[in-house]
Amino acid sequence: MLLRYRLSTAIVLAALAATAAFFTLARPQYHDPFPGQQLDLSYAKPPVSGWRWPNGTPGFRFGQDEAAWNDAKVRPVDLAAARSAAARIGVEPSSLRVLAVQRAKDGDLFALLAGSEASGRTCIGAVVARAPVTFACDLRSETALVVAAPRPPEETAKYGTLYPFYVLGVARAEVTRVVLDVPGLQHATIYTRNAPLPSWWGAFGGALEFPRRWHGTLTFYGKQRRLASVPLSSGSPAWLLEP
Repeated sequence: MLLRYRLSTAIVLAALAATAAFFTLARPQYHDPFPGQQLDLSYAKPPVSGWRWPNGTPGFRFGQDEAAWNDAKVRPVDLAAARSAAARIGVEPSSLRVLAVQRAKDGDLFALLAGSEASGRTCIGAVVARAPVTFACDLRSETALVVAAPRPPEETAKYGTLYPFYVLGVARAEVTRVVLDVPGLQHATIYTRNAPLPSWWGAFGGALEFPRRWHGTLTFYGKQRRLASVPLSSGSPAWLLEP
């Protein structure tokens, strides 16, 4: 199902996670989330069936293992608009948790949140800078939910013109692998279910900078077949895609 509408930043709702291959090209910005520490994050399990997690609403709370997941230094005040949007649609604001978060160099915030309705159903919210917060609650056949945010080109003294790209998302239980393909620049598995690198809650996030304008594809695989694919582009208009 393809739905398009205007937002201030390119949004894609479609997939998520992180493996080492994701950070191989385009001046990666990966930081060891807990250098010198050993944290037990075994509770951050991916969904067990469709959009159902083993322990109910997934995600991290503020004050909970932030050394691992909060490299963006997001604070409760940053999610004020998300709490207001949640309350309007019947999601308990206090139930909101962080699945994945990225902060751009200019301070703009991109995040995927999870919250629960009174019935206990999990809803996924997308926070995108200078755009209304949106929530997806009636999750059924969607393969994944992904925020993809190409940013304006940046001039650098060392690398010339770079085209930043932020991506974060969360995949349903049936997704075992997500591949990003940007011809001539990147071909990498960016999500593997139960990967050794962070893929907490079935989610991923990363920041890339490509040396030219680009077109690519995000492809989602199950155990035996391709489930869906999503076109991506550095020049995409604002759009919402649910594969």
